[in-house]
Amino acid sequence: LNAQCIESVPGYFQYSPEFFTKMTAGENQLLSVTYTPSDILNYMPAQKTVKITVEKAVPSIRWRSPNAISFGTELSNSQLNACCTEDVDGEYHFSPPAGTVLPAGEHQLEVAFVPFDTNNFAMVTGSVFISVEQRIPRLLWNPESTVVFDSPLSASHLNAVCIDDEILGDFNYVPSLGFRPFSMSDLE
Repeated sequence: LNAQCIESVPGYFQYSPEFFTKMTAGENQLLSVTYTPSDILNYMPAQKTVKITVEKAVPSIRWRSPNAISFGTELSNSQLNACCTEDVDGEYHFSPPAGTVLPAGEHQLEVAFVPFDTNNFAMVTGSVFISVEQRIPRLLWNPESTVVFDSPLSASHLNAVCIDDEILGDFNYVPSLGFRPFSMSDLE
């Protein structure tokens, strides 16, 4: 509010709405001022009204890129933790949503913040990147500890198991099934 009296006449301004009034967003809102001179014997009060547009406030999103996760980790609040920096209530819509398992690689996470008060606050979006690292399967291998000279390696020697049930794949043994070691150095 910055009204001025053009002449050098002492007095005071009264605004409507008053200072520090939070106006709602919208076009053609009335803002009035009345100037009351100190010398009311020689000067009359003056009044002026203008129309203003109050634009929607645009909240800010704070969201740091989350730490890398391993393949198989579901997205959760640990990664999807964007927040509005102002005191504005609303809903966060994440893409991809919580519970999603991303493949290994770099991925963009996105958020849309929709304020409950859509009359006075604009929707905002944000994004960060997350790195999903390849997972190393856990193996269990308890081979038979002895091999008879010139006997072929058998399934009792090459019996590794992946203990992560959801990981499918094949084992490639070196040396392979049927190999006949002639000395311990052949197995190293």
